[in-house]
Order: sequence, then structure tokens, then C-alpha cells
Amino acid sequence: RSLARQCSQLWLKTREEIGYPLGTYQEANLVYPHVSEKLSRKEVLGQAQTFVLEIGTEELPPHDVVEATEQLEKSLVQILGKRRLSHGKVHTYGTPRRLAVVVENLCLKQMEEEVELRGPPVAKAFDQEGKPTKAAEGFCRKNNVPVDSLYKKIDGKTEYIYARVKESARYADEVLSEDLPTIISGISFPKSMRWNSNIVFSRPVRWIMALHGDLVVPFSFAGISR
Repeated sequence: RSLARQCSQLWLKTREEIGYPLGTYQEANLVYPHVSEKLSRKEVLGQAQTFVLEIGTEELPPHDVVEATEQLEKSLVQILGKRRLSHGKVHTYGTPRRLAVVVENLCLKQMEEEVELRGPPVAKAFDQEGKPTKAAEGFCRKNNVPVDSLYKKIDGKTEYIYARVKESARYADEVLSEDLPTIISGISFPKSMRWNSNIVFSRPVRWIMALHGDLVVPFSFAGISR
């Protein structure tokens, strides 16, 4: 106790001498790690690869470890489905200082998908002469489709214009880079701590890591970058 008190007094004295400086918080400037110009992602990753997410924390209560790993698995599986990323089995692991989720055979890219989009009613989309109105033109411009690709369908008692749009496939690491902060921040606990610009978690997060095969998935959470 005597040694601890002396260390505390020395620390306070040092802080006083340097004017009690405040730490500054800055958003991380993420730089997307480009694959070598001579190699494509496909050459780096091949096809499906294992995805790993690890979160290092200060010591968590035992029940929080269980809660967090269960929520991590559920949230990640939901995101992968929503984002059209096919995968194999999902495993979670937890210790008082580390939470991890492993996804087997995560695909390289999203699956392409063609979706049907409903526009304004036909009565508002075309004038009496059958020419497209600003409503129809705006719908086409917003969804990047030509006017002549529109078709009509009745929904309930009203006839609407529709268009089919193909959603492009993005690389899995690009998609996850956007979604991982949301997944982590969505984990809830019976009792949480608030720190670092109002970040809420059971205990402070000290490090994060995400890999898809050998490729780093860059993202930031609680002022920490990976």
C-alpha cells in the first residue's frame, strides 16, 4: 500500500508539472489495404476462405462472455445473409479477455441478385399521351434504368410501374469493413461501461482484428483501428 501511494503521489506531481494535459480523441483514418497491383483478390484468397474476428477487452464477467459470443454469432449470421455472402459453419469462442467468431468458407464476393423495384402508380408515371412524367423519369434516374425497361403490375387495386435492377457483387472484405463496427456496437450487456467518446461495452475494448484468409479487413471501433 505504501508503494502504491508513493506511485500515485509521483503520478499526480508529474501531471501537475506538465499542466494536466488532456488526451485527444481522433477518428481513425482508415486506409484500405490494396492488394498488390500484380495480384488480384482472387489470386490472394483463391475462393472461399476462413473469416476470423477477434475482440480483445479488459477482463469480462463470465456471464458477459457467454452473452457476447451468442450475440456475435447471431448478428454476424444475419449480416452475412442480408449481404448475400455465402458461408459454412460459424463458431464462437470466448475467454475473459477475448471474444472470437470464426466463419468457415466465407465467399470471396457477394452473390449477384436481381430485385424488382416498385415505382409510382401508372396514373402518375405517364401522362394522357402515354409519355413518362417527371415521376417516372425520377424513378428511372434514381435506379439507373432506362424508361423503356419499365413494366406495369397491379398491386391490390392500383397499377404501378416496376423495374428489375441487378445489384452488383462487392468483395466480402469491403462489405464487412462497413458492417463490423455495427455488429460490435450492437452487443448488449446487463451492465455496461461508457468510455472513449461515449462508447458503450461491458469493459473497455483494447484491440480488434479481422482477417479473411490472408487479407486484413480494415475497420474502426472505439477509436481502435485494424
